[in-house]
Amino acid sequence: YPFFYYFSLPKKYNFFSVPEKYIKPHYVNADELNDEYLEKIDSWHSNQVRVTNLEKTVVDSLRNEKLMTFVLEEMIDNYINREDKNIQRLIEYAKRFDVMEIIEKEVLKKL
Repeated sequence: YPFFYYFSLPKKYNFFSVPEKYIKPHYVNADELNDEYLEKIDSWHSNQVRVTNLEKTVVDSLRNEKLMTFVLEEMIDNYINREDKNIQRLIEYAKRFDVMEIIEKEVLKKL
């Protein structure tokens, strides 16, 4: 499939009977979904939804060993070119979730 919706859900969350094949749940510790990492945005249909902030999304993507290399490269390039990026927060999260080496190699050297 060319496009998937990835959802981060607390571990032990009962997410079953998903008829849509384009949905991929990702289970994390509940403390990874606290308000520090979340923000509210409007969906395509103008409904407010909670999503992880930009830096947490980048870090979570780097933690996903199954994500294809070209997807990671595009995500990093897009992040670097965004005006609303927060490098300090990215570094803090990278240290917290043990992906700092990747951030140094793939992000900081490109700035």
